[in-house]
Amino acid sequence: MTKYDQIRKVVAKIMEDSEKHHIQEIREECKKIGIDLNPERNAISNVLFSMKKEGVLDSGEEKGVYWKAEKLKKDVQDSQPGEPEKKGQKIKKAQKEKKIEKELFSDINRVNTGQKKAQDTSSDLDRELKLDWEKFFVLKPQNRRNQEKRITITKEGELRLNSMLQKEIQSRKIEIIMSRDCRTILLNPQGKNAHDFTKAGTIKNTDLTELLSRLKLAFPVFYKVTWDQEMKLWKGELDIPDKK
Repeated sequence: MTKYDQIRKVVAKIMEDSEKHHIQEIREECKKIGIDLNPERNAISNVLFSMKKEGVLDSGEEKGVYWKAEKLKKDVQDSQPGEPEKKGQKIKKAQKEKKIEKELFSDINRVNTGQKKAQDTSSDLDRELKLDWEKFFVLKPQNRRNQEKRITITKEGELRLNSMLQKEIQSRKIEIIMSRDCRTILLNPQGKNAHDFTKAGTIKNTDLTELLSRLKLAFPVFYKVTWDQEMKLWKGELDIPDKK
């Protein structure tokens, strides 16, 4: 049984009571039964992160506190519809409804403003450029890639995780697994052969650059990353930009 399996077993046992537990409680229990945590300080955090992704555990705003995911569902089912709300609950509910209403009207105003601005822009272009708009059109900005989780590999050998991916992977120690054709890359926060990423989400590995060069891939090389539920790993697929 691996160290991660041992920690997972400890977590499962502690969470049997469906109550909230702090990560420190898990750490102390691991030490008590002789699990050595010194070489891998993030081992417990990695296990908790993985179990949360699987839907086994849940957490809230309080840092380091986890509980069985079923507890939340049970609390909702056990609540009585006719039970009177406390004063604090009413205030929080009112504040939440007010916030939702404000965001809704803000979105509506933003859409209306955007439509008007687009009409004004088109009108200004008609006046200023005097183009035949049956032959031309305006190419709108595209922000889709800013929302994607991506890996970039440069010709200098730098492997970089973008900010969206860094937010999802909490550990800076990550094992990298490549397919033989280099079209797929797997990120394993629980791997034994982990790389030490910087706070900026980068590492340097010239061996990888040489391999990609031999396969005649143009730099920078991009991988689009998603969570693979079956493998319980972050999976990146080679993303070759369209030729201009």
